[in-house]
Amino acid sequence: MPRRAYLLLLVCWLLFAPATAGAIDWKIGRTPDVFRTHPDSITTRVGGWMDASYEDNDSPGSARSINVNHLNIFLDTRYGEEWQVFVEAEFEHESDLIGFPLEREYELEQGYVRYRLGDALEVRLGQFNTPFGYWTPVHWTIVMETIRPPLHEQERITPEQQQGLGLIGRWFPRDPAPTDLEIRYAAYTSYGNSSSLLQESKTDGWSLGGDLRLGIREEHFAGVSYFQRQRELPKDRSERSIAFYGQTQLTSTLLLRAEYVRQQRDSNTVPELSRDINIAYAKLRWRFHSRFYLNYRFNWGDDDSTGIAFQRRVNTFTLGYQPKPWLRLKAEYSDHDFDDAPRRDFRYWGLSIGTLF
Repeated sequence: MPRRAYLLLLVCWLLFAPATAGAIDWKIGRTPDVFRTHPDSITTRVGGWMDASYEDNDSPGSARSINVNHLNIFLDTRYGEEWQVFVEAEFEHESDLIGFPLEREYELEQGYVRYRLGDALEVRLGQFNTPFGYWTPVHWTIVMETIRPPLHEQERITPEQQQGLGLIGRWFPRDPAPTDLEIRYAAYTSYGNSSSLLQESKTDGWSLGGDLRLGIREEHFAGVSYFQRQRELPKDRSERSIAFYGQTQLTSTLLLRAEYVRQQRDSNTVPELSRDINIAYAKLRWRFHSRFYLNYRFNWGDDDSTGIAFQRRVNTFTLGYQPKPWLRLKAEYSDHDFDDAPRRDFRYWGLSIGTLF
């Protein structure tokens, strides 16, 4: 983890953490119980997740992959209900078997100080997940139904994280609204450049964004997100991205989720790339047993990850098995079709095992 990340968090903690009388009482645990059983102490939860996979496809010259894809470790330190310092580091080794560049890196995923005034408002300062759509802020593949994320995540249409200031809150309207109605909102501003801790951002200068979600319990929600930035490469183009997303629990066993992402780029975009990017997916999950589910996802959109713009369609089928709450196994098959692209269609298959700790 970069040394300046530690320095940033230490300075924030010294500036904002509340004073405690006498000796500091530190408590460390591996489950959320540490926060509930020691509310008056400075408590730290140590946790994370990892997954490994076997992956292959039928592209000519492609070699199968067997490796550890992710290892994420976090430290979550809290004092009461108001103060939190959160640090998450990741080792990532993604194969290029689905047509996107190979990723192998160690990086700081998140590192921020949070002050919570209540449900209505919390303030985050540092590096935090981008509140954009559904997939991006969750960002842990192990808790998703598939092995591989949808196209807009693989292409990094928006950065995974932001470095700056975020305001996040929830509001529970009362009469005449239903008592289980919830409104979530987020607004943030961030700064990035070539020397930024967030190497993947490729953002030059200030960016800003926001998210608004209306939900009824956790089963039904709809939201809209916006993000705007000036990009370092290629050629200092500006980007404006908007996402519409939603989910509904059709029955006790059927869940439907969809996202649509549109990005508009200015005239500095090179001619070979799309000026406007449109990507969408819809997925249906059938939990036919308490430990098993079947998931189908149709993904369509513009792809210019190779430097030339073309359309791509992906059908993904996933069988998931969760023998324990902390253990996840997945088997996945997908077919990838390209329109007017300098590459052949191909089929992908993979097996994944992951654990939360």
